[in-house]
Amino acid sequence: MPLRKTISAIAISLAAVTALSGTAVACMANAPFVVEDVRQADIVIDGVLTGYKVVSPGRPGTLDDYGLLTIRVDEALRGEVSGEVQIYWWNSTFAMPEKVKLGERVLVAAARANHAGLPLRGTSATVYGSRRPDLPQLLQAPCAPAFLLPYTPVAAQNIVTLLDGGTVAPHDYFAAGWLY
Repeated sequence: MPLRKTISAIAISLAAVTALSGTAVACMANAPFVVEDVRQADIVIDGVLTGYKVVSPGRPGTLDDYGLLTIRVDEALRGEVSGEVQIYWWNSTFAMPEKVKLGERVLVAAARANHAGLPLRGTSATVYGSRRPDLPQLLQAPCAPAFLLPYTPVAAQNIVTLLDGGTVAPHDYFAAGWLY
């Protein structure tokens, strides 16, 4: 009987933690950022982040939330895009940032909605369907940082090298700071 009570107590505790935790612990472990994911992109942009909006079609702060990024394209490193491009972002860390640093030069990789799939790795390989199939989706492996990088000459050169089929040395792509 004591073993059954212990198991019941553990089960109830786990259920309570899961119910009360919300988005804070949706990723049990973070997955690494892998720059080689850029090879899966349909669109790669060197540009300026000019707009960001969180859209809450359901109850705010839920998995229904997504972001819309607006990027002024200075150069298309892959794909045919120009002017201003809007990109759908469903943040696979299960919570959209309230704001991002606008006016920053960025390197962005995205896949078209009909693309075979986003990068998968880590403890959560959950990727939900796009709520905006009319827009390209920001590349982001589950529980990993998004492919929304601050521009640096090294990062840009590495991305071009990877898109050309080459390899690159390890590099901290977020050393210049996070945009969100």
